Amino acid sequence: MTKSPFQIFFTFLSVVLVDQVSKHIVLQNFPDHIFVNTKGSWGILPSWVSLVGILGLIFYIAKEKKSVPILLYLILAAGLSNLLDRVVYGGVVDFISIGSFPVFNLADGIITAGTALLLFQELSTKKDL
Repeated sequence: MTKSPFQIFFTFLSVVLVDQVSKHIVLQNFPDHIFVNTKGSWGILPSWVSLVGILGLIFYIAKEKKSVPILLYLILAAGLSNLLDRVVYGGVVDFISIGSFPVFNLADGIITAGTALLLFQELSTKKDL
């Protein structure tokens, strides 16, 4: 199903706004519950890996001739929201802590879920598996 440019823009903007508003609320009301991650991918990889991923995704979307899955736009929007954190706060604002899993934010969850869904979708459409 092809999405209109308006639908793509609205979805993209919604992800960035919801993520940024959630971070703003936590920063204003629960400043002791945040962690500013200056590295990438849950503090595991260097921060430049995130930038390479975002640039690669932008290049892929711009080059792709057929319909691009909306999940790619969600992942890109979440990545750009985290990049905005890096510019404004010097690192990504993380505040969701579940057990021993690294602290994360809504954008991280969207990136992870979107990537997992794309992988599942790709694997489930392969006939020779």
